[in-house]
Amino acid sequence: MLVAKREALSMKSYLAVALGVILLLVPLWTLSGFVIVPEYRTGAVADYQMAVLSVLTLYGGVFVGALFGGRVKPRRPTHAFRKIFVAGIIGAMGAITLALIVSYGIELVSTGRLMPPGQTPALLPIFYIVGGILSAFIAAGAGLIGYGLGRPAR
Repeated sequence: MLVAKREALSMKSYLAVALGVILLLVPLWTLSGFVIVPEYRTGAVADYQMAVLSVLTLYGGVFVGALFGGRVKPRRPTHAFRKIFVAGIIGAMGAITLALIVSYGIELVSTGRLMPPGQTPALLPIFYIVGGILSAFIAAGAGLIGYGLGRPAR
C-alpha cells in the first residue's frame, strides 16, 4: 500500500511537470504570429522585433514575478502552484505596463507624439487582455512545474 502511494505521488509530480512544460510552450505559438507577413519582410532583425519583445516581456515578467513572489511570506500558507501563479500574473502585468511606458516614451521623444499613427488610447486594454491571457498560460505552466518539483518523490 505504501509503495503504491509513493508511486502515485511520483506520477502526479511527473504529470504536473509535463503539463507545465506544455503550458509554457503554448503561448509561443500565438506570439509567433507577431512576425511580419512574408510580403512585407525586409530580411532584417526588425521583422522579428515585435515577437521577440513580446516573448521577453511576458516570459520575463512571469519569471521576475515568480522570483520575487517566492520571497514574500504569505499571511496564510498556500500551495506552490497558487503562489507562483499569482506572482507570475502580477509580474507579467507589471512588465506589460513597463513596456508600454518605455514604448510610448520612445515614441514621444522621437516623433513628438505619444502614440504611433493609427493607434488610439481605446486600444490600450487590448494589451492587457491578450497579455493577461497569454501570461496566465505561462504562469500556470510555471506553477505546475513548481508544484511538481517542489513535492519530494519519496
